[in-house]
Amino acid sequence: MRTGTTVFHLGLGLAWLLIAAVTLWAVWRMGLGTVVPSFIAGYAHPWQAQFNTDLALHTLLAAAWIVYRSRSRAAGLLCGVCAVFLGALFTLPYVLAASIRAGGDMRRLLLGSRA
Repeated sequence: MRTGTTVFHLGLGLAWLLIAAVTLWAVWRMGLGTVVPSFIAGYAHPWQAQFNTDLALHTLLAAAWIVYRSRSRAAGLLCGVCAVFLGALFTLPYVLAASIRAGGDMRRLLLGSRA
């Protein structure tokens, strides 16, 4: 495995550990019932609204990419839904697994079954 790929994989793993820790902290402090109200309440502040909209669009883009590259439409849709509702908690391990399966071939990583 090349050094760049190893660094990429480690970065994905560290990013996942960070988002998992922040998510666990949020659930511990506020519970799961406050997720949607907190997200919606953020739209009252212009910069929080910008951030939430940007985040939502990036999440939808990631979900669309996951569906597109999937061999099975049903599995792709299931993974896309997971990407939307779980965000980086799902997407980071997905990209890590896809990267390992692609063996460093960016075409296979990006296009999946369409490569």
